[in-house]
Amino acid sequence: MPPIRKYYNSSMFERRRNKAGARKEENPMTLIKPLFLAAVALASAAPLWAQDQAAKPSAAVLIEKVLQERGLEAAVKKFSEWRGQTDKYTFDEREFNALGYRLLGRQAYAKAIAVFQMNVEMHPSSVNVYDSLAEAYLRVGDKEKARANYQQVLEKDAENSNAKKMLRDIDSIFERLQNEHKHAYKPGEKTGLWGPYLGQEPPGIEPKMFAPGLVSLAASPEFGGTFSPDGKELYFTRNMVIMVSRELEGGWTVPEPAKFSRGFRAHEPHITADGKKLYFSWNHPSPEGLPKPPEDYGIWVSERTTEGWSEPQYVGYGMYVTSGNDGRIYVTDISSGGTEDHIARAVMKEGRFSRLELLGGALGRPPAGSTGTAHPCVSPDGRTMLFDANRKGGLYVSFSEGDGNWSEPIRLSEHGLPADANISWFSHDGKYLFFSDGVSDIFWVSAALLEGLRPKK
Repeated sequence: MPPIRKYYNSSMFERRRNKAGARKEENPMTLIKPLFLAAVALASAAPLWAQDQAAKPSAAVLIEKVLQERGLEAAVKKFSEWRGQTDKYTFDEREFNALGYRLLGRQAYAKAIAVFQMNVEMHPSSVNVYDSLAEAYLRVGDKEKARANYQQVLEKDAENSNAKKMLRDIDSIFERLQNEHKHAYKPGEKTGLWGPYLGQEPPGIEPKMFAPGLVSLAASPEFGGTFSPDGKELYFTRNMVIMVSRELEGGWTVPEPAKFSRGFRAHEPHITADGKKLYFSWNHPSPEGLPKPPEDYGIWVSERTTEGWSEPQYVGYGMYVTSGNDGRIYVTDISSGGTEDHIARAVMKEGRFSRLELLGGALGRPPAGSTGTAHPCVSPDGRTMLFDANRKGGLYVSFSEGDGNWSEPIRLSEHGLPADANISWFSHDGKYLFFSDGVSDIFWVSAALLEGLRPKK
């Protein structure tokens, strides 16, 4: 989830906000939004701003280069030389955090821990840096160092729900991790698993964890995914990194970081029904000449080529794209800064958002007890829409009434889904619904559960 938003009553939301490097202070959108709106009128000034910000090189980018070319020892030495030269280098907390998680995604654990330690040294008052370091230690099996860093989180933020949960469940999480390590999977290698949905046994109308130990891991949050139309590719989010698994001749591959979103935090991919475009949320600076959105956040798209996915192109300011077979694109309008978000239909012009249109009927207003809606998820046939409600939490479903309007939402926690379920997506054939459990794992359930709730005409 993007760091520019303030989330409500959900441990998953808080965890993702922390992972993105958001501060615990006042929602930055309340301060940045006026500047963002002013920037729309002064778009010509954006290149000058970018040039000014680029005056100092990024220490995280340079450290990553040293790691690749000369190894860990050389990178640590360079960091020791540069750390006192903040007048010459930028030590952006989010950039170091993103680098650490990319390294975790490649199972370069020693390098990831070193990078997270660098972030602790440069930002010792941050809650997030200790949380990330704790997770890295947990991934390598050092339960005591993980525990110590989660305790550091609570010393700085006594109400941090993620740290509380991790400390409460650390023994069971550690046991699950030990079982995962027995598989010894390496990113990109063949698993020997064949068939649809990574060879997993499909669920009924009771949710079950999706691909435990392969997609859903014990010590990292997974959410927001998409299958290709032929069912041969799966893209999903792990620690603000888009991961990919493919079915090849040797079976499905172990998830590994996707190349098209390298270098910046990315999440929540979505492939269109024709398989030609992949939309995703990205903390990448907008193109030169366009206004700079808060936290350099927006929707980008890559197009399918004979060699893979193209270099991403900027689409517009928003969050979480979904679309059905008819090609209509829905997105979360986040221009309110998290206070009154709503799902909307995106009107496209020359490949970018021209405007966002509020939906009709019951989806034109948030459910009772909430202040907004987010993460739209439309079924392939366009007849079913799921979404999250900001304050009350949990997943809701609404059904098309055929005239541009949508029915009154039904809260799915009352029909077998977890109370904190969120960030849903359909399988390419519409048979299954995937969602986050609100904490750290991806679950799936038969879409027949939804059909049983559709209003009878």
